[in-house]
Amino acid sequence: MEISKELIEQNWPLTGVLFDRVLQENSDRLVALINSDQGKFVYKVASPWKTAEALKKDTSIFPFLEGGTFNFAPKLLKTKIGESFAKIDSRFVYLLKYQEGENPKLTVETYTKLGEILAQLHSIADYPYHTDFDPQYIIENNFKENAAKLSFGEEYLKIAETLPNFSKFPQSLIHTEIGPRNTVEKADGSLVLIDWDDVGIGPTVLDLGYPLISQFTTEDFELKPDLAKAFYISYFKKRQITVEEKNALFDASLFFALMYLIYGDTNKRWERLDWSLKNRKPIESMVP
Repeated sequence: MEISKELIEQNWPLTGVLFDRVLQENSDRLVALINSDQGKFVYKVASPWKTAEALKKDTSIFPFLEGGTFNFAPKLLKTKIGESFAKIDSRFVYLLKYQEGENPKLTVETYTKLGEILAQLHSIADYPYHTDFDPQYIIENNFKENAAKLSFGEEYLKIAETLPNFSKFPQSLIHTEIGPRNTVEKADGSLVLIDWDDVGIGPTVLDLGYPLISQFTTEDFELKPDLAKAFYISYFKKRQITVEEKNALFDASLFFALMYLIYGDTNKRWERLDWSLKNRKPIESMVP
């Protein structure tokens, strides 16, 4: 799909638009950087299955957060007619203010900040939409599709069957994929979370459990307890969770490990997943 300078200027209050570079492109979506007389912006072409109603929910997070005290999200640029996005051809497109910076390094300082930010996000009340990210649907449908492509598909599904029903756990406003890869560190050291595609009210354990295997357990079977403790200690200083939630963090992380296994080096990720199951207690011990 091509987005021209004319289409951008026709739909948004920008002039002098020049395309800079593509930031992400795959069969699902396109993310690119543009320059303009009004500054730099990122335009995002939503995934083809995103409906207008779904994108309305996704993009509503930006003005919602902008009106409060949470300062860790990009700002949305509304269209000339005041809409959050525009329909171009058969796809929906929206623009965000570009965040100058780089992905932060995997350090104790970074994860201390991320823990604090996540606690603040989870403490926000009154967001009106639930996330469309449904782990039960993914387990029952996407995991079966994944298993059909894997030589170890039967073992894969057996592990999936051990996962709890995450919808039964306490809920809050979740990002669904927090980590350095979805974060920009600005020149002043402050962080901004990006990729809010599945934001909404959902099981808190998903956000908290996500990095336990994918970020705090390497593909070389090395644990990163210093990073994990920095993340969880800073979170728990701001916000507490129940014993049941804490006991489910490994399962939440296992869910994401299963979901993302088909991307990257599948065999290596499977080995890490298998190793993680055999070393569940040492991994769980990284949560203070």
